[in-house]
Amino acid sequence: MTKVLIVDDERMIQELFTHYISSASDRYRLAGTIKSAANAELYCLNSGVGLILMDICTAGNESGLLFTAKIKKAHPHIKIII
Repeated sequence: MTKVLIVDDERMIQELFTHYISSASDRYRLAGTIKSAANAELYCLNSGVGLILMDICTAGNESGLLFTAKIKKAHPHIKIII
């Protein structure tokens, strides 16, 4: 089962992705939803995340692209969809 982290600052998007993940509970489990790309990097240290759904621009005007590169460098096994 793949643990999924949602990184998006819009509540509606978070809820939509949460619904999709819940509907495929045999394959995916929600690891969490956060608003900040910077926090995503920290979240990956201890959570066992296998997939991240990353927004391009998150809370605090943080770049999802920048933090995707950082996460992939530190955790190359994590798949990220932007």
